[in-house]
Amino acid sequence: MKTHEKEYWLYLADESLETAKILLREGRYLHCGFFCHLAVESALKGAIAEKSQITPPKVHALHFLAKKAGIWNEFTKNEVSIASNLQSFQIMGRYPKNPKEDNYRLRHSRINFLLTETEDLLCSIKQKLLI
Repeated sequence: MKTHEKEYWLYLADESLETAKILLREGRYLHCGFFCHLAVESALKGAIAEKSQITPPKVHALHFLAKKAGIWNEFTKNEVSIASNLQSFQIMGRYPKNPKEDNYRLRHSRINFLLTETEDLLCSIKQKLLI
């Protein structure tokens, strides 16, 4: 078992979630969404390290990572939907077309809800790892 790798990725997941909360408070909605994605991505990489005992691949697609970890089929319809919603922020956060406009279009209530969904998904992933 790659316990040290699992712990490393789960630490990064928790740090990314805390960063997302700070960004939400500061009205940086686009990047809050990006860090929500990063939190789930990191948790899934921790799941890969735990369940597959391999070094996680350097990819960002949540569905791919969940499948690689062997937990995609355990996701509820709602969790699949959350992962799908988060995936768009991976692209928007890295390659924003118009950062000021994108940030303005994203409302506090929408991103706050996304943050809550992210917390729920992280909790579910950790439960699947029996943490």
